[in-house]
Amino acid sequence: VMLVAGGGKGITAECALALGQETKARIVLVGSTPSPDREGGVNANSSELEKTLARFDAADLNYRYFPCDLTQVEAVRNLIERVRTELGPITAVVHGAGVNRIRHLGDSGADDVLAEVAPKLLGAHHLCAALANAPPKLFIGLTSIIGVTGMPGNGWYAFSNEALDLVLRNFECRHGTAVLSIAFSIWGETGMGARTGSVERLRQYGIEAIPTAEGVRRFLQLFWRDPGHRQIVVTARLAGFDTWPAPLLPIRADLRFVEHIVTGQPELELVARTRLTLQRDPYLEDHALNGSHLFPTVFGLEAMAQATAILIGEA
Repeated sequence: VMLVAGGGKGITAECALALGQETKARIVLVGSTPSPDREGGVNANSSELEKTLARFDAADLNYRYFPCDLTQVEAVRNLIERVRTELGPITAVVHGAGVNRIRHLGDSGADDVLAEVAPKLLGAHHLCAALANAPPKLFIGLTSIIGVTGMPGNGWYAFSNEALDLVLRNFECRHGTAVLSIAFSIWGETGMGARTGSVERLRQYGIEAIPTAEGVRRFLQLFWRDPGHRQIVVTARLAGFDTWPAPLLPIRADLRFVEHIVTGQPELELVARTRLTLQRDPYLEDHALNGSHLFPTVFGLEAMAQATAILIGEA
């Protein structure tokens, strides 16, 4: 039995669907929305939750949906007891519930702050408390890169995500459960960023969105294989963060075609510029057509090989 908090929509629903398809386990979706009346089928006016449940039905998965207010400790305790009674012991938990309201820190009162951080942070506390007497083998938190880097207007969302990582580490120390925080950057077709129209805005700052299929693939990869760290950042091309310095690629003066690195991120992308001259590159004299010197294909292959070697750290 795998319990997925916040699994009724967005990124968490995509991960839960893939998890059910890969494991064939019983999936418990938990959300704040009451169970929908599904007798009329799914249409254009159906809620995101109804569409999610229809996809689970179409995939013929063994699942149940339970509405629950994760911010209420008694409601979470009752949820866990009911799941155990009706479905069996809980083996794994994926916690992806959360709220993000973009605003400056000074514009938030205490009630506003609590309403924003409670689903993710109090929800995690209440789940950990309810599971303590029979802890799961694995507890994954779907967090955000914003908790690591920060972002203007997202202070409380950043706090709740980074605090969740600490809650999970504490749970691991107390109960021996394997824990992992997967701090995603924005996804392209689903999730909070897609719903709020942030994808195009962030692209202007050099922050690309993760395609949904790739985000799900990375989630499953981390689910099956221990990465050796308790917090993993998953991001597409990333720039524009003062708090996220780009890792430097090595400079190799002996590699002719990686003379000047314009930009680059290890294992992701390298843009290099090299100036060719007849003096330094005499082979060009042997490759001229109608008065124009040509760059031989074999040297183009060598240039790509040198760039690739730098990129993957094998130069």
